[in-house]
Amino acid sequence: MLKEPGPIVSRRQLGSALRRLRTDAGHSVDSVASQMLTSPSKISRIETGQRNASLRDVRDLCELYLVETRYRELLLRLASASRQHGWWRTFSPSPSLETVVGLEASASRISIFELAGVPPLLQTRDYAEAVQERLLPGDTAARTRVIELHIARRNFLGNYESPRLHVIVDEAVLRRTVGNRSTMRGQLEFLIEMAEAGEAIIQAVTFAAGAHEGMTGGFTVLEFDSHPEGPFDLTIGDVVYWEGPDGDSVSEESAIVDDRVNSLQRLRERALSPTESLQFVRLLHEQL
Repeated sequence: MLKEPGPIVSRRQLGSALRRLRTDAGHSVDSVASQMLTSPSKISRIETGQRNASLRDVRDLCELYLVETRYRELLLRLASASRQHGWWRTFSPSPSLETVVGLEASASRISIFELAGVPPLLQTRDYAEAVQERLLPGDTAARTRVIELHIARRNFLGNYESPRLHVIVDEAVLRRTVGNRSTMRGQLEFLIEMAEAGEAIIQAVTFAAGAHEGMTGGFTVLEFDSHPEGPFDLTIGDVVYWEGPDGDSVSEESAIVDDRVNSLQRLRERALSPTESLQFVRLLHEQL
């Protein structure tokens, strides 16, 4: 886990704490907004982590909720941290991907299912370049930003106690030649290395498994451990991320998260075991 949460995690933790303080103090969103001379939507967006709270906002809310001085300092630190710029801003990710990147290093587990290609967190540079040449033809600068972001994400996670990375891929991901044979050999070698080193749990859903829950497309689930801090519960909600024809999306709605978590469990059961999957990847590598 990150010892110092990034701005997105800090913003969500602050919102979670302020929501708990408000409800414990017996205030409604409307009553707080009225006393703060602001709008209910602003209070709601602060509590859900969609908007930064200023230091003055936090001080005023602490006064309203009668928060002890020693705990106010924690909330003010979170407010200050939430207003910093994340390292990923240099790469200009989409808002949804920015949220995911900002949460990754604080997740207790990252679970990914992919139907079409190797997940970015496990792509080699050659593989990533071959993919982006097809997705962003003619835009060298954009391709470079995307590729460097993927590599930076993997390196950044490696600098900390990494979250458990559990990846499930359809057999098509392993058989589709992206780039050329050399590119694919290098990519499969990297998957083997990651699995052997215990850096990732990798499972394959083979064609023999037939129809499965992931046939509508890939998705990622970020899960977070509980994080009590004094009188606060700084736990942030689990998140689902997916890409679609209309762009990428992030959701923390419990119904959507629960559905994807259940899908992952069924996919794990339908897939080859991690040991069998590693043997399968080695076999495909030998055939190239």
